[in-house]
Amino acid sequence: MKNKKYIYIFILLLFLYFIIGCKGKEEEEKESGSESQKPPNALEQVQQLSDEIVTSTMGQDWPGSLDKVRELQTKWNELYPDLQKKGVGKEEVDAFVSDMNTLMDALISKTLNLPQKPPEGQVQQNQSKEEEPQKQEQGQEGQQEQGQQSQDGEQEQQDQGSEQEQQDQGSEQEQQDQGGEQEQQDQGGEQEQQDQGGEQEQQDQATQEEQGDSDTEEKDKDPKTVLEKMNPIISVAEADLQIINASVEVTKHIPEFMDLFKSEVPSELYKLKYLIRHLNVFAKLKDWEVVSAGLESVEETWNSVKSTVMETDEDMKIKLEQNITELKDVIDSKNANLTGVKSKLTIENIESVIKSIKEKEKSKEKEKEE
Repeated sequence: MKNKKYIYIFILLLFLYFIIGCKGKEEEEKESGSESQKPPNALEQVQQLSDEIVTSTMGQDWPGSLDKVRELQTKWNELYPDLQKKGVGKEEVDAFVSDMNTLMDALISKTLNLPQKPPEGQVQQNQSKEEEPQKQEQGQEGQQEQGQQSQDGEQEQQDQGSEQEQQDQGSEQEQQDQGGEQEQQDQGGEQEQQDQGGEQEQQDQATQEEQGDSDTEEKDKDPKTVLEKMNPIISVAEADLQIINASVEVTKHIPEFMDLFKSEVPSELYKLKYLIRHLNVFAKLKDWEVVSAGLESVEETWNSVKSTVMETDEDMKIKLEQNITELKDVIDSKNANLTGVKSKLTIENIESVIKSIKEKEKSKEKEKEE
């Protein structure tokens, strides 16, 4: 009877061990699966670089933009294996590569056509050649003046000879008398120089700070700087707008890649950024038909994501709602300059929402670790 009791207890323990073990394994698999669903670092880097390229092209920094596209190509090569494991479609890959190549080619052509600075050695040679005739003329004039001065000087030296002898005798006595006074003055002078040196350093530092503040104020007052703060492409030429649009087209693919993974940041927010940048460029090109179609996509995408934004930050949801309403109004009035201003404000608020969501996700991860 006792043996049966022990057998039952043993079976029960085995059963409990089996259940606990299976549950622990399921949790490990779940955690492992959750990690594999997160967007890889390479995707985050591709997204950040694509944004930086848009900003750089809008600032018309063509060599800097080209260098960032080179970095983008490298990060894309790192990202591609992760996308392939998630079953990314060939059409999506080909479309991204095509847009990246289009942008790279446009930037290479633009950079090659920029004015080339001559090598530093060549600049110095050119300056030397320009200065040689001037030096020759100055040399001839100097020789003539020197000859005249030599004749005058001989007469002056003869007249001053006798006077110099008398002065030498008197000066010996004066030098002896002044020797002691000079030592005292030297000691006092050293201390004054040290004190003045510290004061001079402080004055120089203050002058540099004032100069820096003055330069910043002048730059802030520059009309072009003020306008570009409101709308970065307000004074961009049409040919350059085509390059900017090529950089914007690269960002179109980021939401598609994001959808392959499980991210706390909705891919629709990245899609909104692309759509708003796109319609801003075409508003500048006065293609209002494309702009109107883009606005419809903006409203549709916003309606699909605003509930998520509401959960993250209610005030920001209200701001974005108003941003999009104001954007629609200026597009309806076909005002390209105001479309640029409203687009910039809307994108800044979208980026604030993305940042807020990422910070909340990091806080949750820290709480789990603790």
